[in-house]
Amino acid sequence: MALLWLVFMGVLGVFGAEGDQTLCQMLGYPEFPLFSKEGDVTIGGVFTIHGKTTEPPLFFTDTPQPLTCSSINLREFRFAQTMIFAIEEINNSFLLPNISIGYRIYDGCGSSLSTLRASMGLMNGQERTVGKSCFSQSAVHAIIGSSESSTTIAMSQSTGAFQIPVISHFATCACLSNKKEFPTFFRTIPSDFYQSRALAKLVKHFGWTWVGAIRSDNDYGNYGMANFIKAAGVEGVCIEYSETILLTSTREQIAMVVSVISRASSKVLVAFVSYLEMEVLLEEVLAQNLTGLQWVASESWITDTHLATRYSSILGGTLGFAIRQVTMPGLREFLLRVGPAQDTNNALLREFWEVTFGCRWSPQKDLESWQKKCTGFEKLDDINNPFTDISELRISNNVYKAVYAVAQSIHDMLNCRYDVRNCTHSDSIKPGESGERIYFDENGDPEATYDLVNWQRNEAEEMSFVTVGYYNASLPNQYQFALTGANITWAGDPLKKACQQGELEGSMPQAPTDEQMCSWASIKLPVGQSVEEHSPGLQSDSRLHKQKTQIGYKDIIKFGLGAITEDHYKTTRINLREFRFAQTMIFAIEEINNSFLLPNISIGYRIYDGCGSSLSTLRASMGLMNGQERTVGKSCFSQSAVHAIIGSSESSTTIAMSQSTGAFQIPVISHFATCACLSNKKEFPTFFRTIPSDFYQSRALAKLVKHFGWTWVGAIRSDNDYGNYGMANFIKAAGVEGVCIEYSETILLTSPREQIAMVVTVISRASSKVLVAFVSQLEMEVLLEEALAQNLTGLQWVASESWITDTHLATRYSSILGGTLGFAIRQVTMPGLREFLLRVGPAQDTNNALLREFWEVTFGCRWSPQKDLESWQKKCSGSEKLDDINNPFTDISERRVSNNVYKAVYAVAQSIHNLLNCRYDVRNCTHSDSIKPGESGERIYFDENGDPEATYDLVNWQRNEAEEMSFVTVGYYNASLPNQYQFALTGANITWAGDPLKVLINLENMK
Repeated sequence: MALLWLVFMGVLGVFGAEGDQTLCQMLGYPEFPLFSKEGDVTIGGVFTIHGKTTEPPLFFTDTPQPLTCSSINLREFRFAQTMIFAIEEINNSFLLPNISIGYRIYDGCGSSLSTLRASMGLMNGQERTVGKSCFSQSAVHAIIGSSESSTTIAMSQSTGAFQIPVISHFATCACLSNKKEFPTFFRTIPSDFYQSRALAKLVKHFGWTWVGAIRSDNDYGNYGMANFIKAAGVEGVCIEYSETILLTSTREQIAMVVSVISRASSKVLVAFVSYLEMEVLLEEVLAQNLTGLQWVASESWITDTHLATRYSSILGGTLGFAIRQVTMPGLREFLLRVGPAQDTNNALLREFWEVTFGCRWSPQKDLESWQKKCTGFEKLDDINNPFTDISELRISNNVYKAVYAVAQSIHDMLNCRYDVRNCTHSDSIKPGESGERIYFDENGDPEATYDLVNWQRNEAEEMSFVTVGYYNASLPNQYQFALTGANITWAGDPLKKACQQGELEGSMPQAPTDEQMCSWASIKLPVGQSVEEHSPGLQSDSRLHKQKTQIGYKDIIKFGLGAITEDHYKTTRINLREFRFAQTMIFAIEEINNSFLLPNISIGYRIYDGCGSSLSTLRASMGLMNGQERTVGKSCFSQSAVHAIIGSSESSTTIAMSQSTGAFQIPVISHFATCACLSNKKEFPTFFRTIPSDFYQSRALAKLVKHFGWTWVGAIRSDNDYGNYGMANFIKAAGVEGVCIEYSETILLTSPREQIAMVVTVISRASSKVLVAFVSQLEMEVLLEEALAQNLTGLQWVASESWITDTHLATRYSSILGGTLGFAIRQVTMPGLREFLLRVGPAQDTNNALLREFWEVTFGCRWSPQKDLESWQKKCSGSEKLDDINNPFTDISERRVSNNVYKAVYAVAQSIHNLLNCRYDVRNCTHSDSIKPGESGERIYFDENGDPEATYDLVNWQRNEAEEMSFVTVGYYNASLPNQYQFALTGANITWAGDPLKVLINLENMK
């Protein structure tokens, strides 16, 4: 509670302030809430009140139409009304005397884009003009919501930069516990970190060591299932298959998933799926008459009465952990008063009434013969639907507690009388009459306690939810899970099919049979994720569709291009490689400005430092969109300060940036963000990249290890979007190829030395001698320092593209990395770049702090006056020469990623060129199908997902005649070719790590 209270001190302050004299107007159109009421303090709410969105076509030449939402979700509508119920209860209590709480509730429609627009609406308010100054407090002081992890992530990343607390009632992704990424996020529902372990203990307790798995293909399902699979591996539980679904999946895709389930030998199915997607799945299960499964449910759907009623014939005996049940006096009476009589002009209340009573508000003459007209006198008392049914108040109570958490924090703050030193505050909250107290730990999470619920038929032959056990993560490990002794209903015979582990332990196994393929989870070491990433939907033997997706702009005279690089990556020390990327962007812009590509048009630039942090990157994004001026004239209604953004270098930071800028239709073109999730055009409609998606690299790596007969390998990954999603794709592809994963470990740049040492110990003790490392370049250095310390040698390293061509790693760690193999971005020449880089320095701008820092790091000197220097320090003169320096900035022997920056700039310039040729008449437009940037070489295409063609060089680390490590191309991978031709070797000699006969190389495959 103390943490939430301190956040409020920063946000609430005085309830508003007025400063400058300029008139401020809103950019674009305001977002209006579904329900609102004014108060001294205003709480925002975002709920998935409609479950479907319809996206308008994007032409980039006209202002996009707003998203339209449809299909009211009565359960979520109840959550929104519960929030209002709690607020009114507080306003009528003594908790906040003389203070009234108002509210503004928006519809997130289950979409990150809609949720982000709702967040902006909550922060900005609805007024087109807001007085004499834009410099004021947010329109709301806290936000309740949203109901999905993915949408909550998008909202928390955008509001976190402004220190606005977000308290979710239903977002369970363990990733949200990261206070560095989400410093103002709290929740009243436990993290899936605990639920996943509870489910693993559950299936092991009943002897189900051979199970299937299905998940929602989003943050909730992917992260949750990844945690479950890792925990299941520790418990000795094997995963036969792991499939994904989405609410928007086609009927064919759902049918294919159900076919996999029906053909599987395992009869226990763990479903980490949202309740909306569960309904889509169950419709197909009914259609295929799939019965006899023991379902194990996640908390999202385990107590959903609609599913229990409609699909009772196939879901009897379901088990799963649910949030604790409580009673909420007065809620049902409050809900029964909801209706259009409260506000006859409220469209949502009218829609709710039509759906509930099957009537229409249209005039009688406009109704069909079978339709009845709504009167407004219908009674909710006679209705039993997800809105009126309060027999399961688990999630509704979470909403209720979230509101009370805000109110209690305001109460504590007011008691302080604005003097933090004399403050006293409650350590916990007891909301109204609902029951249990709630605590927030240092991560903003509550205590993790669950009921174990079993679906049983009662005497009336209706499905009921019976509590048969408990899980409490705060207890010692052996006491966390317990049964009550109540009878449990099973689905058919409880099958206890164990995985045959014999051949998977110890020595190198042969290619396993279907039942022996334990989805790499039967071993005793933790194994990490088995998460299938977003696929562009291409068959393995199909060619890429080279469709040029145009980036368009309107009314451009001077063009502003923004960029976010990681010049300081989670550290105060400058990253010279990223600094080169930033300078390469400037090089490309100056080259274009001096060419005939855009006559009479000049491109400007604004480059920010993302520092390798989502929060810093988000602040940089806001800076790029808003500009630097504190006052911007007589109106805030204008174009963004930039028209496109290049960056960033990391998947996680790029996701945060694209989610925030996408709401304003600002294109983001990344040179180095490879997460396959970014190919999802519904989530990232204005995202493009000049580097292939990891969807392809993961499959290329799987083909590589299989080609050389390495069917027993270890795996290590960065514990972020890049590593987790990339390794998840690799593990799935490796499973298809018959490759077994002995272990899967994670590292982070910020991991303590003890954790890194433990990871290296796991590697050294393992029987596999081939190690696939899906790790960023900086985190690889942390790992290798410990590998050196423990003298870890004799491994055949297989590298991801992030570090396979890093000259610093190849130089410093050559003793342990010789023979490394991995796929790299294609190499090109970039005439003029080196000469440009050698001119960079403080002489260009003597006041530029970054240029001065760059100079100090490069030459080991200081700009301080001589008298302030230590005896061993030398003073910078400015006359030092970069010609004599060989470091990650000046070394352009590997221009692969620099070329991606270069191409990204040309992609923007070519789009402007095409747009100007249109003369603003879209019907008569012609444009290039590809871009050939300057003199760099290959053309670039964007497919329908904003991705380029996936082509790689296979690089091998070999010593040259000077005994220096060099990067030799020994093969290729081209995803656009038929499957059997995608991977090929050149015939060049390959250097192996250690004795090739002891690295388990299949020489026949090599030939």
